[in-house]
Amino acid sequence: MQIDPEYARAAVRKYGQNNIRERVNIDQISAIAARELKALPPANADQPKPEIPPLSDDWLNVFENEAVNISTEQMQSAFGKILAGEIRRPGSFSIRAVRLLAQLDNPAESLFQTLCSLAISLRAPPDPRIIFDARVVSMGNAGANSLQAYGLTFDSLNILQEYGLIISDYNSYLD
Repeated sequence: MQIDPEYARAAVRKYGQNNIRERVNIDQISAIAARELKALPPANADQPKPEIPPLSDDWLNVFENEAVNISTEQMQSAFGKILAGEIRRPGSFSIRAVRLLAQLDNPAESLFQTLCSLAISLRAPPDPRIIFDARVVSMGNAGANSLQAYGLTFDSLNILQEYGLIISDYNSYLD
């Protein structure tokens, strides 16, 4: 292949920079996950340790493919917590959830945090970390901006629906 040596040097430089950036991103996310795992209270010595299934190779591959491009501190923190959660309880986070989180931009992430802060949930005893259902009580008609006082306008709901974070029936209910 006959090419100008400067093109070859530029390609090596770019490839090297990309590899370093990706490695730094993965290492930072892994460090956050390690801190999260260390923050767990120690297991009770009297109780047998539950058998934890291994992590799915497919899940890990998707996670790494998405995580290499996560460079903001806020998103790295979220990815680190997801990795720690998946290590604690494999199967907790779907591949779709990992991909969705990687696609969020800062405005959508902020809207989703606001939405989650307004949610009520049904949890599964004996493990309160398992959520059966989570909903935001709109206290009226969402189309009439009943959530606007809480930072969620109708346009905000449309953005969240576009990302697949909420269902399109803004006025659903559960008896």
